[in-house]
Amino acid sequence: MAQRQQVSSSSTSEVLPSNAQTDVPNVPNPSGNWLLISRNDDNGKQSYFDKNSLLYRESQVKFWQKIVAPLEGYSTESYVLADCSSGSFKYLRLRNFEGNNLTDDFYPNKGIEQASINTLQGNVIQYACSHR
Repeated sequence: MAQRQQVSSSSTSEVLPSNAQTDVPNVPNPSGNWLLISRNDDNGKQSYFDKNSLLYRESQVKFWQKIVAPLEGYSTESYVLADCSSGSFKYLRLRNFEGNNLTDDFYPNKGIEQASINTLQGNVIQYACSHR
């Protein structure tokens, strides 16, 4: 099984609002219309946003993102639920690619996390929230 990637965010006890729609019975596939959002010049990692996947409701957004780590030989596509007012987020689906291997995980048990500012994860959430 492919190891899951940490995407520059820290765990937090902060939770999404009680009305957060975390139960998504049919998580869509990404459209593949990826827009480069940020790049880390130190390690080559890049974050992308799927322009056709953005859904929003009040302060919450759902979207596909992609993190590519060319030096480490993997990429991760994740369907994310984020709260724009707090910066908290939850993965609803993870697709990890290492070489020719794919691990596809619906509703991964990662819990709610907090995106840090100026990280790959934080930049994608900020972009999604500003385009809702």
